[in-house]
Amino acid sequence: MSRDILRILNAAAEAGEPCPTNREIAAAVGLTDPSTVTKALHRLTCTGDIRQDRFNGRRCVTIVRTGKAILSAEQTREGKQHENRREAHSGLTPAEIAVMDLWDTADLGTAAIAHQLGRPRKTIDRIVTTYDGRADHAEFCRTARDSSAQLLAAIARHFPERIAA
Repeated sequence: MSRDILRILNAAAEAGEPCPTNREIAAAVGLTDPSTVTKALHRLTCTGDIRQDRFNGRRCVTIVRTGKAILSAEQTREGKQHENRREAHSGLTPAEIAVMDLWDTADLGTAAIAHQLGRPRKTIDRIVTTYDGRADHAEFCRTARDSSAQLLAAIARHFPERIAA
């Protein structure tokens, strides 16, 4: 049964459809109780076949083997507004596309995307700032942070008694 559910999720991911509800999955595999689907999804999560996340009450299932994320129907509807942005992301690696799709459609922050995809937050920040037009701002912040650290180090060298106190 878990393999049937994984097949249904894979099909939805490949077709770009919204994530089916537990009731829809139960009906598709011939079950009457959606809680059985919940348990099967938990087993698939434990075996590492899928990753399930909830952000703002919305479910997102990621097929680990393919890296494709299936968003809830509500998130998918919201994502239609961003189709033109997705086209602008052509030429990216599959991992970068996954990050930018979540950034564009799921209204998630970089920390939530990093958690969902199991990637370091710095990597997600780099991808988003590079491809979302905020790379200049990120560079400015890095420069300011580095300059502040250099200034603090200079003050500590010249006035160690004030820093120690």
